[in-house]
Amino acid sequence: MTVFDGDVGPRDALLDLAQRATYVVFSQPGLTQATGFGLPEQGLAAIAGSVPGMVGVTLGADGFLWREDGVERRTRAPKVKVVDTLAAGDVWHGAFTLALAEGQDVASASRFANAAAALKCSPRRGPARRRRGARKCSRDARQESRLTKSK
Repeated sequence: MTVFDGDVGPRDALLDLAQRATYVVFSQPGLTQATGFGLPEQGLAAIAGSVPGMVGVTLGADGFLWREDGVERRTRAPKVKVVDTLAAGDVWHGAFTLALAEGQDVASASRFANAAAALKCSPRRGPARRRRGARKCSRDARQESRLTKSK
């Protein structure tokens, strides 16, 4: 299993790396740069035939859109009060990859990743917030569980 995090870069490099991965997930600017299409649906349709597996795009508050086996699918992002989006994409990709490695399908992995990124962006997990030990981790785990159940 290989996961490619396609962000902005030289078009040829993005396309070359995408063709080598099992799971290809672009940022919206990365997908536009790789395909030349501004609309995510058009970009995914254009690139889907040239990658060996699943191809998708993260859409921030609008969730995750992907094509797999010729079918377009979407998972919505949980609604949270956003205080800081710095590194939310990195959190999303790490959570997505972990969930896939644990055997989850793309829909479940993307719901988990959406929830993890939402927690990172929310007031509880902002950069100025101090961590409060095991009780805080337990509360976050309960919130993550609730968020992954939303569709």
